[in-house]
Amino acid sequence: MNRDIRSLIAVCALLLASLSGVARGQVSVEVVGGEGSRIPIAVLSFHGDEQVKEEQRIGQIIAADLMRSSALRVVEASGLGAGVDDKVDHEYFASMGTAMVVIGKVSRKDGAFVARYALVDVARQERVIEETMTEPPSSVRFLAHRIADRVHEPDRGR
Repeated sequence: MNRDIRSLIAVCALLLASLSGVARGQVSVEVVGGEGSRIPIAVLSFHGDEQVKEEQRIGQIIAADLMRSSALRVVEASGLGAGVDDKVDHEYFASMGTAMVVIGKVSRKDGAFVARYALVDVARQERVIEETMTEPPSSVRFLAHRIADRVHEPDRGR
């Protein structure tokens, strides 16, 4: 009897070993919502951004921050720039499928960097946010991250 149990265990072990190479699981993940439900936003180069080091360009940092958002989809706008006082071409951005545009200007005052920016709703053709923020030269990146946080805030009327 003992020999029969050992034989049965051996046969089961061989059977399991032979099946382990054959059995493979397959997982399918479906993302619901995803890219289609993200709000398309363009972040233009800030006027005066050349005053800061390349790795501290405010428009680039804002775009990089917003790319990590699950609510926003950054639309390619390289080479485009607009200061906060400039008129936004709403028709152009609407044709690109852009819902929102970030524009701005950076300048220096009393040794600090001053960023004026606006978040423009393309469809409504109005500025949803328009603010000025100031930081010392050592905190230019922080300034850009603060602007990205404000742009990303859910209470902007959408």
